[in-house]
Amino acid sequence: MQSGSSRIRTGMEKLPAKSQNLLPTLPSKSLSLRPQICPSPKAIQFRPQVFLAPMLLFFQSPRRAWKFVQAENLTATQIFEKYVFLLAGIGPVAAALGYSLSGRMSPRTALGFSLAGYGINLLFFFGATYFSYLLAPMFGGKMSIDEAAKLIVYSFMPFFLFLAFFLFPPISFLSLVGVYGIVLFYRGIPVMSRLPAAHRMIFFTVNAVVWIFFLEMMRCSVFVGALY
Repeated sequence: MQSGSSRIRTGMEKLPAKSQNLLPTLPSKSLSLRPQICPSPKAIQFRPQVFLAPMLLFFQSPRRAWKFVQAENLTATQIFEKYVFLLAGIGPVAAALGYSLSGRMSPRTALGFSLAGYGINLLFFFGATYFSYLLAPMFGGKMSIDEAAKLIVYSFMPFFLFLAFFLFPPISFLSLVGVYGIVLFYRGIPVMSRLPAAHRMIFFTVNAVVWIFFLEMMRCSVFVGALY
C-alpha cells in the first residue's frame, strides 16, 4: 500500500511537463516566527567600562574600527546584552536627575519620563536593527542580523552616550555632538552590508528618514517636553 507522499509523487509524474511547472513550489523549511534577538535578563551587562575601547577606536580610525567590529565574534543577542540595555538608560536617567535636581519637575514626574524614555530607546534599537537587516537585500546587499546589530549599536553609541549631558540641563545642547554617529553609520554600510557603491546613499537615506525622525521625536517628547 502506497503512502500519501508516494501517491502524490506518482500523480505528479503522470502530469504533463507543462502542468508540473505550474505547481507551486513548497518551501523546504517552515518559516520561524521566533525573534532572532533574544537577550536573557541574567546575561544583561551593566559595565560602563566596556564602552571605552570601541568608542576610542571609532573616534581615532572609523575604518579600522569597523573592520575590527566585523571580525568580532558577537551575536546580535550578545551585543544587546553587552551594550544596548545600558546605552538605552543613559539619557533617561541623566535627564530625570538633571530636571528633578534643577527643580524643573518633581521626582515622580522625572521617574515617569525616564521609564518612558528607556522603553522608547530600547524600541529604537530593536526596530532599527531589524529594519536595516530587512532593507539591505532590497538594495543588493547581504547582511546578517548580527551584522545589522553591530551597524546600528556601534553607530549610535556616541548619540546615546552624549545624552549624559542632560544631567546638566543648561549644557544639554552638547548632546548634539552625538550626531557623529550618523557619520559612523555611513562608514559602516560597505563593511557590514556589502551593498554596491551605487546603492549605499539611498540605503543610508531611507534609514536616516526613519530613525532620525524617530529619535528627534523622542528627544522632543521625552526630554524637552519635560519643561512643560
